[in-house]
Amino acid sequence: MHRLLIACLLAATACSGGSSSKDDTDVAADTDVAGSGTGRLLLRFTIDPDLADVMAEPPVGHVWGDIYNADDIDNLGPKKDESGNDLPAVLSYEAALVDITPDGTTQTTSEVLFTTEALPIGYYRAAGFMDSDGNGADTTSPEEGDPVTFPANNEFLVLEDQDVEAVIEFNLLYPKGR
Repeated sequence: MHRLLIACLLAATACSGGSSSKDDTDVAADTDVAGSGTGRLLLRFTIDPDLADVMAEPPVGHVWGDIYNADDIDNLGPKKDESGNDLPAVLSYEAALVDITPDGTTQTTSEVLFTTEALPIGYYRAAGFMDSDGNGADTTSPEEGDPVTFPANNEFLVLEDQDVEAVIEFNLLYPKGR
């Protein structure tokens, strides 16, 4: 799954110039949340109609991804531990036959398709992709034209004793030649 994440993040960085609307240096300060309880994320998926319009096939397919503590991932991928290894994802998610085809110019959001286990309260980021051409089951990695997420744009706050709906947005298409 780390190969998938690195591929998604390289695509996102290439398309965004390596920047985001949020300064990643401030993530640690932003993610300090007091409390010791747990909550869950209820994952839904969406795509902007303009992005869906430029896809070779409709935004329908299997979704794979990972959830990270927000301060363990930035726009270039998972941060490193003291040994130089990627910090691990908190959990992986997957959903079959996700159909988020826009209705004309209206953005479509799926129903809740994955519920996480109980997570400690705090901020989390989602990274992943949709296999829109139906051939990713063997590699579970994106390829040219598959919608991918941009983790900085998919950050969610888990609240104590609550189920929080988290709409994961596919923000980019995986570029050619990656």
